[in-house]
Amino acid sequence: MKPIPVSAAERIARDFGYDQVIVIARKVGDAPAPHGEHVTTYGVNREHCGVAARVGNFIKHKIMDWPEHEVSAPVPVFVKVTKDLTVNRDHVASVEWDRRHYANGSESWLVITMADGEVHRIPNRYGRYEPDLYAVERAIGGAAKEG
Repeated sequence: MKPIPVSAAERIARDFGYDQVIVIARKVGDAPAPHGEHVTTYGVNREHCGVAARVGNFIKHKIMDWPEHEVSAPVPVFVKVTKDLTVNRDHVASVEWDRRHYANGSESWLVITMADGEVHRIPNRYGRYEPDLYAVERAIGGAAKEG
């Protein structure tokens, strides 16, 4: 018996078009504690994630009778990259800079690769009403390597 990863719940949401997924799994008759029960939650954004987590906690504590003092998994942290892109930092596989230097200037992009292989290339506009990509890089969790 293994814990069900959040990525499995995310796959269900994506494949079947749901905003919130709560996965409940039980291995009946398994002993000792935790008696083979597992709950995994997923939400497509911060609000849905919070609601799914609350529903999952309600099911665990009020229906499945898990002790209240149990510490639940942390709610994933979402990082707003641009006005149209928010990423779950727990699903980021890598972050790196793509810098190109030319005779008449240079360009650079922050390249965020997700665990599922999706790649986001965000041009660095150097503060021209764009997000601070260095702050985004820090929020995702660490210094990106130069590409």
